[in-house]
Amino acid sequence: MRAWLPYVVSLSFALAACGDSEGTGASGQTGGGGQAQGGQAEGGGGGTFEGGAPAGGSSGEGGSGGGFVPMTCNELESVAALVTETANAGAPPAMTGGAITAGTYELTAVTIYNTDTPGPSSYRETLVFTATDLDSINVTNEGLPTRGSATYTTNAEDLILAFDCPQEFDLTQTYSSDGITLSLVGSNPNRVLTYQLQ
Repeated sequence: MRAWLPYVVSLSFALAACGDSEGTGASGQTGGGGQAQGGQAEGGGGGTFEGGAPAGGSSGEGGSGGGFVPMTCNELESVAALVTETANAGAPPAMTGGAITAGTYELTAVTIYNTDTPGPSSYRETLVFTATDLDSINVTNEGLPTRGSATYTTNAEDLILAFDCPQEFDLTQTYSSDGITLSLVGSNPNRVLTYQLQ
């Protein structure tokens, strides 16, 4: 599990130092990149985790999260269905935490709330949870896959991730899980990513 994650979730999570060549991204509706403790990160290819650079991240619009350089952090393959962003003029649902069932999750929806206009990006994302570890693979806009590896804990509605590949950094997102459906919200409170246990 520790051999990869180019995340960060993200899940495919963006790292400025490891950003790929797709462009500058941040948490938002389009492009790659994302943010974690270091702010927004350069690099496209986002993961759905809105992650960011542990150091040196630069801000920018249009990230979906992720943004790792293609590394062999894990051996996951991109087999998830293509998901495009959708808009919902209503308020986003509250995240309530819950038990995360170990297994493989595939991204099924990226919903931007409080707007009538979805972003143009598309994603394929797979997350694999054990009781303590998370591996991820993300493809944004049919670009190169990005991978990530982390350990995780939960606290109420917080999912707390400690990445060790492609770089070490910490990321906290809010989440809801009913044991089958997992929803994640990063720094953009209007952006909800939905995964289904396979």
